[in-house]
Amino acid sequence: MAQRKAVIVGGGFAGITAALALHDAGRQVTLIEQGPYLGGRCSGLDDPTQSIDVGHHMLFRGCSTTLRALGRLGLNEAVRLQPSTTLWFARTEDGATAALRSGRLEAPHHLVGSMLAFPFLDLKDKVRMRRVVQAMRDADDASVEDLDEVDFGTWLRSFEQTERAIEAFWAPLVKAGLNVHPDGASTAQAVLLFRATLFEDAQAYDAATFTMPLGHMMREIEARLNSEGLEVRTSVDVTAVHRHDGAWHISSSGSDVMADDVVLAVGARASAELAGASPDLKKHLVSLTGLKRSPRVAIHLFYSTSWPAMQPPFVFLVGPSPIDLIVHRSAELEAPDAGHWISVLCNDASGAASMSDDALTEEAMATIDRIWPREGTESPARVEVVRSMDATFASRPGAVTLRKGLMLNKEGMVFAGDWMWTGWPSSIEGACRSGLQAATDLIDDVGARPWDAWPAAPRRGDSGWPVWNVTAAQRP
Repeated sequence: MAQRKAVIVGGGFAGITAALALHDAGRQVTLIEQGPYLGGRCSGLDDPTQSIDVGHHMLFRGCSTTLRALGRLGLNEAVRLQPSTTLWFARTEDGATAALRSGRLEAPHHLVGSMLAFPFLDLKDKVRMRRVVQAMRDADDASVEDLDEVDFGTWLRSFEQTERAIEAFWAPLVKAGLNVHPDGASTAQAVLLFRATLFEDAQAYDAATFTMPLGHMMREIEARLNSEGLEVRTSVDVTAVHRHDGAWHISSSGSDVMADDVVLAVGARASAELAGASPDLKKHLVSLTGLKRSPRVAIHLFYSTSWPAMQPPFVFLVGPSPIDLIVHRSAELEAPDAGHWISVLCNDASGAASMSDDALTEEAMATIDRIWPREGTESPARVEVVRSMDATFASRPGAVTLRKGLMLNKEGMVFAGDWMWTGWPSSIEGACRSGLQAATDLIDDVGARPWDAWPAAPRRGDSGWPVWNVTAAQRP
């Protein structure tokens, strides 16, 4: 029997995962990416001196499919994982800091000890929070999805969560995970995310950091795919996909290609334009373009001198500010260059995106100085402001219903991307899960899924995965 050919259109994490899985299943795979490098929205901005991440992308131990794919590629060294959960918070108005850390109890009680000492909530807030966590755990998937049209802020207030509790605890995590404020987030998506990460597995929210700029990592992924016999084509714009004489024909700015199977690992709008599919399928794809986009803004500050390692590597901000997260990128990197690189992230950033570069830089520097006071008044030697206006889709009420129901084109066309329904929001993990699901949909034999043998996602203490240790001197 001739080897089946598969073409994957789109070289982000969804397309990469689908390509790798189909290759392992014996397909002859061609992966086509419009940009000059793989990565999609997780790529880097090229610069003569430094590859700059488009935004800051956080992983957690609960991102199991992402970690398994990296393990399959032998890229364990590309990430480091916390040995236990530690989440740092800082209050914007005075720079006061606090941390939540996992203890010895099982989920959902593993954070209780540090939560009792968390200074940004009072005792009533903490007691009432138990009702929310219990409601999340008790609800089955069907009842959770029934909450899709309810905004998460309203749902939290129905459990007597105060505005202080929403802004000091729920909002930083929801904005980081869903890129929307709780008042604009689907309760169904928020509950599913918290169940998958924070409240069902005591290890799932151990943070992970990439040990190299994402642009560098994508080049390494491309090299490893090529070395295994996958064909990777970059800087190729696919213009049409249609079926003729029992095969898919993919027309592009490069040479055209034919395939038995096609994975469209691009956005919903691009999929609707490319898919030579049935009217019903196209109608559903067009409806998915109704998913609103939510921007992110990243301010990268480069200082010419290194700072003492006396502060945590990332901090969620609590309080009124366009800034939501500050990350010590130099502290994260395995082999940092001389100097210091700090990334400042604005989530749900419609307001921040309209600010000037100078205003954003001034706000970032003032916030850094409040939270991490240091000697001297060194200004950054260089600043890069990156506006990602379509960074993610917005997990707003109704988004889960829109994302569900897209079925396989029985003639061998499937779809992948973080907009597909996987139970996860718009994220690296959601993209990887959709890529693996696309490969699964194309394999008729349920026993012929070699990705089941990919390395398991690491648990605490597993060998072969670097540990992201934070010394006592770095703790607030």
